[in-house]
Amino acid sequence: MVYLKIIVIMFATVNITTAQWTPFPFYTGSGGSHRSPHKYYFKNTGNNANTGLDSSSNAWADVGALNNFTAVAGDTFLFKGGQTFTGQAYVSFRCNWTSNWILMSSYGGSRATITLGSGATISLVGTKNIIIKNLNFEGSYDWIANTGGTINDKGFQLNGRGNYIIDSISVTKLRGYAFYAAGLTNSNLVIKNSVFFNNGLGVIYAQFITRRDSIIIRNNHIYNFSGDPAVSFGGSTIGFSGGHGLLVERNLIHNSGILSPSGPALVYTFDWSDVHIRYNEIYGVHCANGATDGDCIDLDEDTDSSIVEY
Repeated sequence: MVYLKIIVIMFATVNITTAQWTPFPFYTGSGGSHRSPHKYYFKNTGNNANTGLDSSSNAWADVGALNNFTAVAGDTFLFKGGQTFTGQAYVSFRCNWTSNWILMSSYGGSRATITLGSGATISLVGTKNIIIKNLNFEGSYDWIANTGGTINDKGFQLNGRGNYIIDSISVTKLRGYAFYAAGLTNSNLVIKNSVFFNNGLGVIYAQFITRRDSIIIRNNHIYNFSGDPAVSFGGSTIGFSGGHGLLVERNLIHNSGILSPSGPALVYTFDWSDVHIRYNEIYGVHCANGATDGDCIDLDEDTDSSIVEY
């Protein structure tokens, strides 16, 4: 396998520092808030015609209230714990690279659940610093029977520049990717303390168009990804292409690819620099119909300056 050759070559040349894996503080950027930040509340008895500005009489009813909404730095979006919310949204941001985070989370002591529909459930566009925390996301996909949903379904689509922290969420029954990012520039992403299970294609697929990025995937449990008969390498749970700076550590990743026409790689990079994969437990790669080329870890073409350690 070319994977083995890459490891031998790169072990002698890598020079990764601890500071490199600290994706904050922020870059300085243009733009800024055009109003004061607010807290917005969602509950099942709400109404999308409301202001959303309190949890009693003015709460919104579902995710659709955010469609074509413009958020500013410091905004907070809170979903009532124990309730389930539907809808899709295209959210733009007017934020500069300050320490004012936008938060999407639950309130009331337990997690809310957001239903994953067709396409991207929530598209995040523009410069932003955003935390998504303490939420459950659930689709309609049956990962054994390969029914329900489509391969184009996504939890979140990430566009533009951003600092993203994904913390303590769960994603299940999604046929596509939980996070899909195409054309990110100068972005930082942390996914940690989360569970992804009984899904289709993968946790994240990201393509970057700059070399000034930092990605951390830490302390997650990722398992039971089917792949898809129509998608080569489907079930490759973590995949990145065309960027710089990736740390994958202390994750448990297993049992993926049972429907993939060609074997998946559970952690996969292509054309990526400075990858550090360490202290993970990764096993259970499956290939449908006798397919070959399944890998637990695959540092593929044009990946350089990288380390894999246990």
